[in-house]
Amino acid sequence: MLSPKALSFLLFSTPTKAGTTSMQNSINSLSALFDFSANPNPSTLTSSSRPSNRTLVQVLTGPEYASVFQNIDHYGCWCYFEENFTKGKGQPQDPIDELCKVLHDGYECAIMDGEEDGYACAEPWLSDYSTSTVPASELHSDCKTRNQDPCAAHTCIVEGYFIRSIVSLFIGGTTHRSDILHSTGSFNPETECVAKNSAGNGGALGSSSDEKSCCGDYPFRHPFRTGGGQRACCGARTYEVGVFECCPDESVDVACS
Repeated sequence: MLSPKALSFLLFSTPTKAGTTSMQNSINSLSALFDFSANPNPSTLTSSSRPSNRTLVQVLTGPEYASVFQNIDHYGCWCYFEENFTKGKGQPQDPIDELCKVLHDGYECAIMDGEEDGYACAEPWLSDYSTSTVPASELHSDCKTRNQDPCAAHTCIVEGYFIRSIVSLFIGGTTHRSDILHSTGSFNPETECVAKNSAGNGGALGSSSDEKSCCGDYPFRHPFRTGGGQRACCGARTYEVGVFECCPDESVDVACS
């Protein structure tokens, strides 16, 4: 039986083309590493405290992983992939949709950062990057070490986090909801997903003429509307200028001590 470390290496160590095909192939390759005939009673790679207490094999050979991205493409308010990602808006509908919003925000900021810093990153989901083998907590630094191109590094981080998080969700017992999959006709994103028009993040790229900037670090870097300079970024959060201050420790307070 492969150890989690060896499994991680085989899954995440090869040069990768960004986007949903690559992410689906990464998940499929994880499933292909196991064979019930060779491992009739494989040991679990997950904590026994997880609610479903299912093995990784049971999860990856179940219906959730048969076609992960088909099941969650055009799903909820934020699960649109590759060039369709700009359609995301509104309130995430479930934990899967929340992850899709993190992916969306990462893509949007990768594009914006490229424009601001003068490097090509118009379609981060098409960039080539060397994937990381480390846990999510070390993903940011490892992706930057492996990828000198900033667009590739940022895509490595946001897609790597998404893959790891999706796997974790399904192992924990989360399944996609057919009632918010657009193809079923039971969920209308035009009426159910209302974009914010405030200074916070929540609207799709290009949905407002108000200037945007990005705040935080990948994989949680996110866009926000500056309100003509009324909002700014402090560490990983935004604040109202003139009301609050950004303190040296990146906390926000009425007055820094």
